[in-house]
Amino acid sequence: MVGMDHTTFQAMITQLDEHLQLRSSLTHKHQSLRPGVTPCRVANSHVKTLADVKSLHIKSRRVWLGIFDPTSPQRKVDDEASETLQDWLQLLVSTPFSLSMCAPTWIQVQATADAMASTSMAGLGGAAIFPDGSSVWFQFRISLDEAQTLWPGLGDDMQKHIAAWELLAQFALSFCIEAHLPRTRGPIACQQATDNSAADAASAKGLTMTPVLAAMLTPYFKFMRRYQVFPCITHIPGRLNILADELSRFKEPLSTPLDSAAQMTVPWTGLLRSSGIEITQTGRKWPSHFDVHLREKGLLQSTDWVPPSISFWGVLTPAGRLSIGLVLFELPTSFCRRQLIGVFLGGLCL
Repeated sequence: MVGMDHTTFQAMITQLDEHLQLRSSLTHKHQSLRPGVTPCRVANSHVKTLADVKSLHIKSRRVWLGIFDPTSPQRKVDDEASETLQDWLQLLVSTPFSLSMCAPTWIQVQATADAMASTSMAGLGGAAIFPDGSSVWFQFRISLDEAQTLWPGLGDDMQKHIAAWELLAQFALSFCIEAHLPRTRGPIACQQATDNSAADAASAKGLTMTPVLAAMLTPYFKFMRRYQVFPCITHIPGRLNILADELSRFKEPLSTPLDSAAQMTVPWTGLLRSSGIEITQTGRKWPSHFDVHLREKGLLQSTDWVPPSISFWGVLTPAGRLSIGLVLFELPTSFCRRQLIGVFLGGLCL
């Protein structure tokens, strides 16, 4: 896209033929207006004929044009831009995915996670307590050697990257919550607490300038999308984050007793490698005593609730299009015992 004033734009129009090719040179007005170039986009509109160009009413002080130059159809980009394009390509064509058209259902859970770090070691811990009294929790340590294996540029001090370990602890907590919930469900949202403002901000914006924090953020967002779990990470004062702090420091006894059978092993290296999509339905039901908070109806007994959802299975093509293969409708059990309607849409691209 190149910008020019209205005087130059009108002068260019007078020199265009019916196929929008520029007949003479206007480089004395704009360096991009060489003979033979073709404008293909004016402002926000695609143009194909001279009549298309003349019919446009442009109010801005500068006119932005997309110009095709047949003498130089390719553009050279620097190494950094090339790496960025490769990252986008890898993201768009990496794996199949599942999307639900339903808004996430909010569930009530007391979930908090924390991390501590010294020069050569980081400890992570967290727990989630559900309304039915069940719980799930985790704790594990990461050595400097393990961290440097994944991130060679980490340096020799793990404490400097405490925000990354805090975000990884939230990632592990989301993994535990998702593993505890039934597979026959739609998308859910819940609140998770952290006492680290940097991790809170990175998860809210989805952006960070810190390489190690970005290494946590990217697979975390992929996990949310694949497993349809969307945590809302909020800040909690450190003095109130007692249980998670004790778990991250491996303190005993805990201020809040936890069932040892509820401890989960978190495959943190596998999570950071962003493993493939899991869409297997095991048929596990919501416990009858597990109350699920719905925005519209307050507390509703879970035996009556299987959220209706419409899911699309497909892949993103290299051009960035979504190729739909299957649409799956899941209806509430109050409508019927079991209704799963599959519709094949061959070759549909959005």
